Amino acid sequence: IVTDYGIAINPKRQDLLEVAENAHLPIKTIEELRDIAYHMAKEPAPLEYEDKVVAIIEARDGTIMDAVRKRKDKI
Repeated sequence: IVTDYGIAINPKRQDLLEVAENAHLPIKTIEELRDIAYHMAKEPAPLEYEDKVVAIIEARDGTIMDAVRKRKDKI
C-alpha cells in the first residue's frame, strides 16, 4: 500500500522490503499507517449489527467460515 505517509509491504515479502529499504523509501507497517489515519481523522465507532444473517461465507468443502449479519440502521 502506497500513501503520502509511507509504504506498507507485506512482511512475508522480505525481497520487496529489502529493495525498498535499500532505496531509502519510507517503509511503515500497515498498523503504523492505520494509526496515522486515525490520528488525522478519528477512530471509527464500532458497527452495530442485528441478529439477522444476510450471507454465509462457506469454504469449497462446505465448511461454514463466517456469517454476515445485517447492520443496524442509524435512525
